[in-house]
Amino acid sequence: MSTDIEQETQGGQFGRVGNLRERLANWISGRAGVKMIFGEPVEKDGITVIPVTRARWGFSGGSSSGGNTSENHKGEGMGGVGGVKVSPAGYVEVRNGRARFHPIYDPAMVTQIIVASGIVAALLQVVRRLISKQRTKSQG
Repeated sequence: MSTDIEQETQGGQFGRVGNLRERLANWISGRAGVKMIFGEPVEKDGITVIPVTRARWGFSGGSSSGGNTSENHKGEGMGGVGGVKVSPAGYVEVRNGRARFHPIYDPAMVTQIIVASGIVAALLQVVRRLISKQRTKSQG
Protein backbone atom coordinates (compact mmCIF):
# COMPACT_ATOMS: atom_id res chain seq x y z
CA MET A 1 0.00 0.00 0.00
CA SER A 2 1.59 3.27 -1.03
CA THR A 3 0.88 6.61 0.58
CA ASP A 4 -0.25 9.78 -1.18
CA ILE A 5 3.23 11.24 -0.93
CA GLU A 6 4.82 8.14 -2.50
CA GLN A 7 2.34 8.18 -5.37
CA GLU A 8 2.94 11.85 -6.02
CA THR A 9 6.71 11.38 -5.91
CA GLN A 10 6.59 8.44 -8.30
CA GLY A 11 4.24 10.33 -10.59
CA GLY A 12 6.78 13.13 -10.93
CA GLN A 13 4.32 15.83 -9.87
CA PHE A 14 6.77 17.61 -7.55
CA GLY A 15 9.02 19.21 -10.12
CA ARG A 16 11.77 20.93 -8.20
CA VAL A 17 13.19 20.32 -4.70
CA GLY A 18 11.55 23.38 -3.11
CA ASN A 19 8.16 22.14 -4.23
CA LEU A 20 8.99 18.66 -2.87
CA ARG A 21 9.81 20.09 0.55
CA GLU A 22 6.65 22.18 0.61
CA ARG A 23 4.46 19.25 -0.41
CA LEU A 24 6.15 16.91 2.07
CA ALA A 25 5.76 19.45 4.88
CA ASN A 26 2.08 19.97 4.03
CA TRP A 27 1.49 16.22 3.88
CA ILE A 28 3.10 15.66 7.29
CA SER A 29 1.46 18.64 8.98
CA GLY A 30 -1.94 17.53 7.66
CA ARG A 31 -1.57 14.38 9.73
CA ALA A 32 -0.42 16.15 12.90
CA GLY A 33 -3.33 17.26 14.96
CA VAL A 34 -4.95 17.41 18.33
CA LYS A 35 -5.81 13.71 18.26
CA MET A 36 -2.13 12.84 17.98
CA ILE A 37 -1.21 14.92 21.05
CA PHE A 38 -4.28 14.45 23.24
CA GLY A 39 -5.74 10.98 23.69
CA GLU A 40 -9.37 10.10 24.29
CA PRO A 41 -10.56 11.25 27.73
CA VAL A 42 -11.26 8.53 30.27
CA GLU A 43 -13.77 9.25 33.03
CA LYS A 44 -14.29 7.34 36.27
CA ASP A 45 -15.74 8.38 39.64
CA GLY A 46 -16.03 12.04 38.60
CA ILE A 47 -12.37 12.27 37.51
CA THR A 48 -11.43 12.70 33.85
CA VAL A 49 -7.95 11.79 32.63
CA ILE A 50 -6.68 12.95 29.22
CA PRO A 51 -3.41 11.36 28.00
CA VAL A 52 -0.90 13.78 26.46
CA THR A 53 1.95 12.87 24.10
CA ARG A 54 4.96 14.71 22.75
CA ALA A 55 5.43 14.51 18.99
CA ARG A 56 8.51 15.45 17.00
CA TRP A 57 8.35 15.65 13.22
CA GLY A 58 11.23 15.69 10.80
CA PHE A 59 11.62 15.47 7.06
CA SER A 60 14.15 15.93 4.34
CA GLY A 61 14.14 15.86 0.58
CA GLY A 62 16.53 16.34 -2.25
CA SER A 63 17.24 15.88 -5.91
CA SER A 64 20.14 15.36 -8.21
CA SER A 65 20.62 16.10 -11.86
CA GLY A 66 23.74 16.11 -13.85
CA GLY A 67 26.38 13.78 -15.16
CA ASN A 68 25.63 10.96 -17.53
CA THR A 69 25.39 7.51 -15.98
CA SER A 70 25.75 5.93 -19.40
CA GLU A 71 25.95 7.12 -22.96
CA ASN A 72 22.18 7.57 -23.37
CA HIS A 73 20.96 8.27 -19.85
CA LYS A 74 21.30 11.43 -17.84
CA GLY A 75 21.69 10.89 -14.04
CA GLU A 76 18.65 12.40 -12.31
CA GLY A 77 16.88 11.55 -9.10
CA MET A 78 14.60 12.87 -6.41
CA GLY A 79 13.61 11.58 -3.00
CA GLY A 80 12.31 12.43 0.39
CA VAL A 81 11.91 10.93 3.82
CA GLY A 82 9.90 11.92 6.86
CA GLY A 83 9.18 10.60 10.27
CA VAL A 84 7.58 11.21 13.59
CA LYS A 85 8.52 10.23 17.13
CA VAL A 86 5.70 10.15 19.65
CA SER A 87 6.36 9.63 23.35
CA PRO A 88 4.26 10.04 26.51
CA ALA A 89 4.44 13.52 28.03
CA GLY A 90 1.92 13.18 30.86
CA TYR A 91 -1.78 13.47 31.47
CA VAL A 92 -4.36 16.11 32.32
CA GLU A 93 -6.51 15.34 35.34
CA VAL A 94 -9.86 17.12 35.52
CA ARG A 95 -11.41 16.98 38.98
CA ASN A 96 -14.05 19.24 40.53
CA GLY A 97 -13.96 21.58 37.53
CA ARG A 98 -10.18 22.11 37.78
CA ALA A 99 -7.58 20.78 35.37
CA ARG A 100 -4.01 19.89 36.33
CA PHE A 101 -1.21 18.58 34.11
CA HIS A 102 0.90 15.73 35.53
CA PRO A 103 4.15 15.25 33.58
CA ILE A 104 5.70 11.84 32.97
CA TYR A 105 9.47 11.98 33.18
CA ASP A 106 11.63 9.87 30.90
CA PRO A 107 14.37 8.22 33.01
CA ALA A 108 16.83 8.37 30.09
CA MET A 109 16.32 12.13 29.78
CA VAL A 110 16.79 12.62 33.54
CA THR A 111 20.04 10.63 33.35
CA GLN A 112 21.25 12.77 30.44
CA ILE A 113 20.49 15.94 32.39
CA ILE A 114 22.41 14.67 35.43
CA VAL A 115 25.44 13.69 33.31
CA ALA A 116 25.38 17.01 31.43
CA SER A 117 25.16 18.92 34.74
CA GLY A 118 28.22 17.06 36.03
CA ILE A 119 30.18 17.90 32.88
CA VAL A 120 29.22 21.57 33.11
CA ALA A 121 30.20 21.66 36.81
CA ALA A 122 33.60 20.13 36.00
CA LEU A 123 34.18 22.63 33.18
CA LEU A 124 33.29 25.53 35.47
CA GLN A 125 35.86 24.28 38.02
CA VAL A 126 38.54 24.18 35.32
CA VAL A 127 37.64 27.71 34.16
CA ARG A 128 37.76 29.01 37.77
CA ARG A 129 41.21 27.48 38.28
CA LEU A 130 42.50 28.98 35.04
CA ILE A 131 41.13 32.42 35.96
CA SER A 132 42.64 32.14 39.44
CA LYS A 133 46.06 31.20 38.00
CA GLN A 134 45.85 34.06 35.50
CA ARG A 135 45.06 36.58 38.27
CA THR A 136 47.92 35.26 40.40
CA LYS A 137 50.38 35.68 37.48
CA SER A 138 49.17 39.19 36.67
CA GLN A 139 49.39 40.34 40.32
CA GLY A 140 52.83 38.78 40.98
